[in-house]
Amino acid sequence: MDEYWKPIPGYHGLYSASTFGRIRSEPRITIQSNGRKQRVGGRVLRPFVMKAGYHLIDLRRDNIATNHYVHRIILLTFVGEPSDGQEACHNDGNRKNNHLINLRWDSRSNNHADKRRHGTILRGEKHPMAKLREVDVLAIRADPRSLSVIASDYGVNFGTIGGIKRHESWRFL
Repeated sequence: MDEYWKPIPGYHGLYSASTFGRIRSEPRITIQSNGRKQRVGGRVLRPFVMKAGYHLIDLRRDNIATNHYVHRIILLTFVGEPSDGQEACHNDGNRKNNHLINLRWDSRSNNHADKRRHGTILRGEKHPMAKLREVDVLAIRADPRSLSVIASDYGVNFGTIGGIKRHESWRFL
């Protein structure tokens, strides 16, 4: 499959997206604050990789930078706007694979089913905000002390401990 470039909606003449999941700035002439003309653009941009693994890119228009997920840009550029309730999904579960053939718009429930199937759902220790490990959760469930004492030992809120003991959180264990 050949790489094909197309202007990004809302950024025509400024940025383009490719079927290989790359974003580039378009060559153009800008006028600096001192009145001088400057040639900019014409290069492939390097995305920022978020802690969760998604690629994020800054696009500028009228001196205002906005963050965008690369996978959403690719779908918006080549497929169009999603229907209500749809979100961008990676077919292979690899958040860094933003090739057009690997992306689709789908429902949230189907996206979460994909994550469970691929083993990429961010729950438990895999969640970037997790403060506890699986061994901690098992120890907490077996601990007979009060919720506030256990919470103090683990550096979390006593409500978190209560949720763990009632199997409302960390239910998969």
